[in-house]
Amino acid sequence: MEYGDTVVQHRSYGNKLCEACGCSVVGLLIFAASGPLVWYNEGRAVYTARAIAAGARSAVEAPCAPIDPSFEGRLVHMTCKLEGLQTFRPLGGALVVNDSAFLETDAEMFQWVEHSTTSSKKDSVGGGTTTTTRYTYTRDWSSHPIDSSGFKKPLGASGERRANPAASSWPVKSGVERATALRAGAHALGAKLSAQIRGAAAVQMAPRDGGGVPPARQPPPKLDATTTTVPGDGWAYTTDAHSPQVGGMRVRFKRSTATTVSVLAAQKADGFGVWEGDPAAPSSGPSSLWPSGAGGGNTVAHGYGLLSLEEGEASAHEMLAGLSSANAALTWALRACGLAASWAGLMMVGRPLTVMPDAIPCVGPAIGEMASCALGCAALGVAIVYTCLVGAVAWLRFRPLLAAALFAVAAAAACALGGARMRCGPTSSSPANRPWSVRPGWPQSAAPPFGGGGWDEGGGGAGGYYPSACGPTAPCGAQHPLPTAPPPPPGYLASERDALLQRSGVPLPPHAGQCYGYGQPAPAMPAGAVPASAWPAGAV
Repeated sequence: MEYGDTVVQHRSYGNKLCEACGCSVVGLLIFAASGPLVWYNEGRAVYTARAIAAGARSAVEAPCAPIDPSFEGRLVHMTCKLEGLQTFRPLGGALVVNDSAFLETDAEMFQWVEHSTTSSKKDSVGGGTTTTTRYTYTRDWSSHPIDSSGFKKPLGASGERRANPAASSWPVKSGVERATALRAGAHALGAKLSAQIRGAAAVQMAPRDGGGVPPARQPPPKLDATTTTVPGDGWAYTTDAHSPQVGGMRVRFKRSTATTVSVLAAQKADGFGVWEGDPAAPSSGPSSLWPSGAGGGNTVAHGYGLLSLEEGEASAHEMLAGLSSANAALTWALRACGLAASWAGLMMVGRPLTVMPDAIPCVGPAIGEMASCALGCAALGVAIVYTCLVGAVAWLRFRPLLAAALFAVAAAAACALGGARMRCGPTSSSPANRPWSVRPGWPQSAAPPFGGGGWDEGGGGAGGYYPSACGPTAPCGAQHPLPTAPPPPPGYLASERDALLQRSGVPLPPHAGQCYGYGQPAPAMPAGAVPASAWPAGAV
């Protein structure tokens, strides 16, 4: 590693605020674009699911050879031997790859690479920010050309120039060369199906000598047996593999492993095409892959047809199930992208709010950091609500039956919760609405003083009696006259009240009979109870 320059830049408070305002405009556009992305994704998922379900009802087995004209235009499935494999001769014929559907080339050049590390610190006074960027340089293999004209320090410590060869000097670049006449049995695959053949294995190259350091720090004009060396690690080098020079290249190759393919597509003449439904085709019956509320029929929306290939042997059901799983995975990935886009957009819109506090001396940077955290939390909440709202409206458009069912369930749950709240009894603090009423002058407990009763203000017509507790060893107590004792001071709870009565020498009533509970009317005053009008003075 070689060290380069360290660049220190200072941005004033005004520049930061202007950049934040510009960031807000960009964030508003990103946030506005997140909604259409979510909407498109929900529609795409539904239309793709409908196409898969229609294909599950319409697919028929067709022979690999000869071509049967009766299946013209219909969705056919077949598993056939891959024909039309090709021989490839890379490195000027120094390497021969037989019977492959494609040849993949990985090419890399040894180049100068610039790295940068940046740190920022807010000024304690003035609201500005000081940014320090340190540049370092290494030499490494890269699969793409690196433009060295923009390096901050093009000259090294020893005067060596950090320059990479131009992109036009590469004799070969990474890519895939495919066979041009691939067939599944007697049916031509075409470019779209051929591109779905991806299984590959590395091509083994026998070690050999040859080649050397490229002159003038440039790669050779072509790669062949005379300009490359194969040390046995799977790469062919134009430079010393153990001590490479800038401008040296290395390449390796991969070949296809497919020998049998399964195809699910529309039969078109002697090849295949995209199947976009066939209303006239007989249905083979209901499909387990049919999504709830997705509709019916064997028609497919334009642009969502079926054209699929898998390597090896796979049934039509397995291929359709794979397409369904891929559709679900893509749906959730795009939903996450929509949520992330809306969140990032809102964060950018609120960027000025995190910059404004920097103008406050000393504590401004700390306030800005707290504002940034609060903005992130608030933006995430709004983004989740917004994304779900757009998705719900999209479901009303693309999945009306399922959306209506979900809304009905939500409404029923809301009604059930509302009804349960109403059945919980009165919640007002007025005496008429108290679930546990008390005799005037006595404090009301925060909780029922006993397991099944309370103080009564006249329920049952007479009032002025004391219902005892329900205990584990005694039945619910009967109603008894209120003990003649002075009322406790305000603020006493049930346990303190009973303790005061005991200290006053008034025995508590025995536990016998039945008491009333929460939400039930008070029973009539029991026989022998003293009416309130006959209570001694000072009892209330």
